[in-house]
Amino acid sequence: MRCVAWLLVSVGCSPEYGLQEQAPEPLPPALVAEDPAGEPPRDWGCQAGWRGAYYNPPDSVDADTGAQSSRESAFDQSYLAFERNDPSLDLGPSFWPVDQGQPGDPAGFAVVWRGWLRAFEDVDAALVIGASGAADVLLGDDVVWSGEALRFNPVVTEIDVSAGILPVTVRWWSTRTDESGFRLRLVSEAIRVCPPEP
Repeated sequence: MRCVAWLLVSVGCSPEYGLQEQAPEPLPPALVAEDPAGEPPRDWGCQAGWRGAYYNPPDSVDADTGAQSSRESAFDQSYLAFERNDPSLDLGPSFWPVDQGQPGDPAGFAVVWRGWLRAFEDVDAALVIGASGAADVLLGDDVVWSGEALRFNPVVTEIDVSAGILPVTVRWWSTRTDESGFRLRLVSEAIRVCPPEP
């Protein structure tokens, strides 16, 4: 799967979009291997949507143990707060979904969204994505986008999607206390994303 990273394209573009300078190493897939992709939908006439698993890792430094939390540990299953279906990942610049009264809440959460993507034909799709924090997008086992930013600053990139059905995984670790923004859109009339079957 080829990704033309950091390429600004015309679909859905506006002056607010900018380029990020570099991408970090992607989040290790093994850390979310226990989260099953589920079964693809039986009815592709579904409303677009995602299944989200929300995590609430401890504050950056644990007061009792002195342990430093990391991007890698944020998705540990022991920190799972709740799961829900999200109809859209266009969440805007101020999204604070996890507050369990822990030190640092509502900042410092992580989310894994899963869905199934159906491409009705080979297509170059526009991927609009912005995240304050670290995020990556996987189609099957291929990382098609990975980035980290201090601010919510959506970018547009182009990805090649082959006709067929693939699981899609989106991971985001929000670490800032003053901003928590996320947006993801796949722009193509030939693509549909549905949540996994329950």
